[in-house]
Amino acid sequence: DWIIDLEPNCTDGGKKHKICSVCGDKIEEVIPATGHSYGDWIVDKNPTCTETGERHKVCSECGDVITETIDALGHDLVHHDAKAPTCTETGHDAYDTCTRCGYSTYHEIPALGHDEGKWTIVRDADCTHDGLEERRCTRCGELLESRTIGAKGHSYGDWIVVKEPTTTSEGLKTRTCSICGDTETVVIPKLQKKNNVGVIAVSCVGGIAILGCSILIPLLIKKKKKKTDK
Repeated sequence: DWIIDLEPNCTDGGKKHKICSVCGDKIEEVIPATGHSYGDWIVDKNPTCTETGERHKVCSECGDVITETIDALGHDLVHHDAKAPTCTETGHDAYDTCTRCGYSTYHEIPALGHDEGKWTIVRDADCTHDGLEERRCTRCGELLESRTIGAKGHSYGDWIVVKEPTTTSEGLKTRTCSICGDTETVVIPKLQKKNNVGVIAVSCVGGIAILGCSILIPLLIKKKKKKTDK
């Protein structure tokens, strides 16, 4: 049998020999190094997206330690499309974010704010009803301001008599608005009767007034008496 003269180890070979039992001749051989028997990697420092890590493993035979650098992981990127800003909400350019470390290329675009348009009449005022005008944003159409336009009031023309009054019936007169055509009608009171003070012809028979004004009767009687006295 072989006789071990020098045990091999992980890095160095050993020696062995055997001797002939008949003639005593000796044969020697080199025993190869056994090589290391490393265990599993042990992580000493975890790598990140931008920084390297470290790990090591130990030989169970001789305790030799191997140390190794772990490469940085690099970012695990997710792409996000751009979003245009509005009058009231912010937007952003297209950007990427990392699912591991929070890395982001996000860039915010401020809200634009409303672009005030001109005042626009949405309902005209007439003689009796208020109108309305408003101002909206030229970009988004949102109503920014509104205000009332006061009613104009009627613009009537001259009075026109459509029915003349008499002593027995009322009359009518009207006037018309030149803007909306509204007509206002007013009653004209009846005419008052006039008293007759003129002389009425009288027919007298024998000094007696048959018809006529009662004021003349005494005069006629007086004239009759004067003729009798003569």
